Amino acid sequence: MLIRSKPARGFSVIEMLIGLAIVGLLLKIAIPSYRTWLQNTQIRAATHAIANGMQTARAQAIARNVLVQLVLTSQPDGTGVAWQVQETANPAPPVEQWSAAEGASSAQILQPPGGTVTFNSLGRVTANQDGSASLLQVDVTSSNDAGDTALRNMRVLIGNGGSARMCDPQLAQPDPRAC
Repeated sequence: MLIRSKPARGFSVIEMLIGLAIVGLLLKIAIPSYRTWLQNTQIRAATHAIANGMQTARAQAIARNVLVQLVLTSQPDGTGVAWQVQETANPAPPVEQWSAAEGASSAQILQPPGGTVTFNSLGRVTANQDGSASLLQVDVTSSNDAGDTALRNMRVLIGNGGSARMCDPQLAQPDPRAC
């Protein structure tokens, strides 16, 4: 009587080690790209939030028929930037506020921290109540920069009519995303 042996199932140790080596190599290649993508996403999220805050301040100034300001600050604990929209005559409580802890913790502004832009009831930029210069441009980068050339720093520009728009300072005209 002939006895048939069952074929071996599973992986040998060598096959398992080769598979782990390939996975490790792929991870080593992919992780730096993932970090750059994550930082670029946080820069874009913070820039988008700042532009939205400026648009909210402008809309509230028009709707309320009063001076409304956006106050941009750097977080004291180093977790990025924050802003709040408030009436100049009645600064507390704020109309709306945002913190970089809401998805953009590694984002930071390039210029000195802090700044205010005030909108009048027509939606135009006007002089700040404290006499400081109005923000007309905000540059956003990552606090984890470390000389990474793949990072896409962003900028928020406030036009003459008070409208805010995001742009990429690394692009040249006539690209519509350029500053």
